[in-house]
Order: sequence, then C-alpha cells, then structure tokens
Amino acid sequence: ELGEDPKSVAKLAVKRGEKRFGAPEQAKTLFDWARSKDPKNADAPFWLAKLTVMRGDLPATRELLQACVEAGGKKLLKEIEFYTPIYSSPVVAGDALFVATQTHLYALKKGSE
Repeated sequence: ELGEDPKSVAKLAVKRGEKRFGAPEQAKTLFDWARSKDPKNADAPFWLAKLTVMRGDLPATRELLQACVEAGGKKLLKEIEFYTPIYSSPVVAGDALFVATQTHLYALKKGSE
C-alpha cells in the first residue's frame, strides 16, 4: 500500500515535484512534504536547492545542498558565484557545462578556472 512506506511516498512526491518544477510553489510544497516524510531523502533538498538558486537565495541553497550531502546524495564539487541572474537551465554539450546569465555565457570544463 502506498501510504505504508514513507520512503516510497516521499520518492513519489519528489517525482511529482520534478514534473511541476515550472510551477515553483507547487513543486516546493511537494519537495517540502517529501522531506517531512523521509528526512534521509537526498533528492528533495537537491530540488529545493534548484528552486532557491533560481530565486537568488544563496544561503538557503548552500543549506539545502549540505542537507543533500548529509542525506547521502549528490556532492557539491565547487561553488561558483555568478554576479548576474541565471536565465536558463545549464546545458551540457560535449565535455562542458554551459550557463547563461543576464550578461554572459559561461563554459565550465573540468580543469578550467
């Protein structure tokens, strides 16, 4: 039964939140709910961090990414500060990650500064 296993319910809520990412408040509600049901779920704080970074709330983003790591999830490799808003999702092409801000297009590659 779906309601018997908090981990399964939390996982389902995260998946629904991912699908509603274009409606940030709805997605946030689902991710917060998933965290309340399964505090060890690393995906919920990761997706919440994506929402907070889009709002420009870097302290909350750092806190959520730390919660993600503590839950055994993704590891923060490096933090890069952009001085203008990011206007789109990052794109991977070849061996680089491209990030478009209001004024610049950045290509991030392993070993580059």
